[in-house]
Amino acid sequence: MLHTTEDLKDLQAKALAGDTRAAAQFRVEKWNSSTAVGTEVFYEKSQVEGKCRLKTVSNAYVLGDDQPVVDLVGVGMVLLDKIEPAFAS
Repeated sequence: MLHTTEDLKDLQAKALAGDTRAAAQFRVEKWNSSTAVGTEVFYEKSQVEGKCRLKTVSNAYVLGDDQPVVDLVGVGMVLLDKIEPAFAS
């Protein structure tokens, strides 16, 4: 986890310069700073199956070199690209 705004700005600059690892880490940092573990999210299983509502069970993290992921109840690890927070109505 980044501890200063300066660290986050440095990471963002690297991401904008094309560093895919920095881009993934920046996305993870942004997600973790705004989304608590236990947050309900919509997970798109597939275009055929559609979306389902689940809870996160971990902070987001980078898998391998450049894949931002998070763990969901009953599913396991999923790409951040496949989820969005489910805001209460």
